[in-house]
Amino acid sequence: MNKPEDLYLQAVINPHSAANAPDTLPLTPLLQKWTYSRHVESITLSGSHPKGTDLRDSDADIFLSLAPNTPGPLSDIHQSLAEHFRDHIPRPRNVSLRINHHGAKLDLVPARRRADSTTHTLWQQRYNTWLQTDIARQIEHVKSSRLQNEIRALKIWRRRHTFRFPSFLLELNPTNRSPSPS
Repeated sequence: MNKPEDLYLQAVINPHSAANAPDTLPLTPLLQKWTYSRHVESITLSGSHPKGTDLRDSDADIFLSLAPNTPGPLSDIHQSLAEHFRDHIPRPRNVSLRINHHGAKLDLVPARRRADSTTHTLWQQRYNTWLQTDIARQIEHVKSSRLQNEIRALKIWRRRHTFRFPSFLLELNPTNRSPSPS
């Protein structure tokens, strides 16, 4: 039986729930003529959608995994991506480039994979530096926390109060605890 607090949480987040995760396949043909296209190892959905923390109007984070031998600095790769998608009204974001594609907000996240690793290096535009992350591990960490509904509720609260802080901070859960048994 559901606890009253669980029912209340569902009532709060249900009107904001996303319908379906976006498809990354339509992006593949658009990338074929990009300068770095031959270095793209994979194109995957990252961010809130695969974590299960997406809201109805969440953007789609498309992770572009580039080979370790991809030439040039990451800042140049970002610039090249913006030039390539100039007809899609590109807007630089902290670690991504937002484009509008058929009415959808897509955040393209180019990252160079480290050799013999699943760790990637991303360009962090806001601070003019780079950072490292393992996207698959990040996604699994959030999914296994079983706190997706609580994270969604915090995102709704953050939006309603126009409070600015990264979603990443909402997803940090050092104990990775499971809900307590009833």
